[in-house]
Amino acid sequence: MGDFSEGLASVRIGDYWGFVNETGAVVIEPRFTHAASFSNGLARISFKSPEYGYIAHSGVIVIQPQFAFAESFSEEVAVVAANIQGPYWFIHKNGTPAFPEKFALASSFVKGLAHVKLFSSNRDESDPSSGRYAYIERTGKTVFRYDR
Repeated sequence: MGDFSEGLASVRIGDYWGFVNETGAVVIEPRFTHAASFSNGLARISFKSPEYGYIAHSGVIVIQPQFAFAESFSEEVAVVAANIQGPYWFIHKNGTPAFPEKFALASSFVKGLAHVKLFSSNRDESDPSSGRYAYIERTGKTVFRYDR
């Protein structure tokens, strides 16, 4: 069983995950192979790996499973990628890109900022310990950059 968030917790019944409320009543029937806690009104789910999407509290799919990588929503956006190696980008709760930029690596927003690794033509993008990094605002605007 997952942690309660927004009044619901993910729970595994048999081979599938669903959601229960605080009284233990099943409110979203188990049908997912993966279910994360609700955050910003949506929960990350999957019917089969590695395709993640998002559902609302009602259990209705809001964003169809399509991402090989997906984080929970934080500050109204989520980090996603079509391929586990990237590129990564941010989406709104309706599934549209939050801004056009894509990144070699990206973390969720915390207190208005997200840490990202920028693409660089003269560096090895597969090495997470080196390269050009930045902190960005929710508009995608760079606050500052640095090299490692």
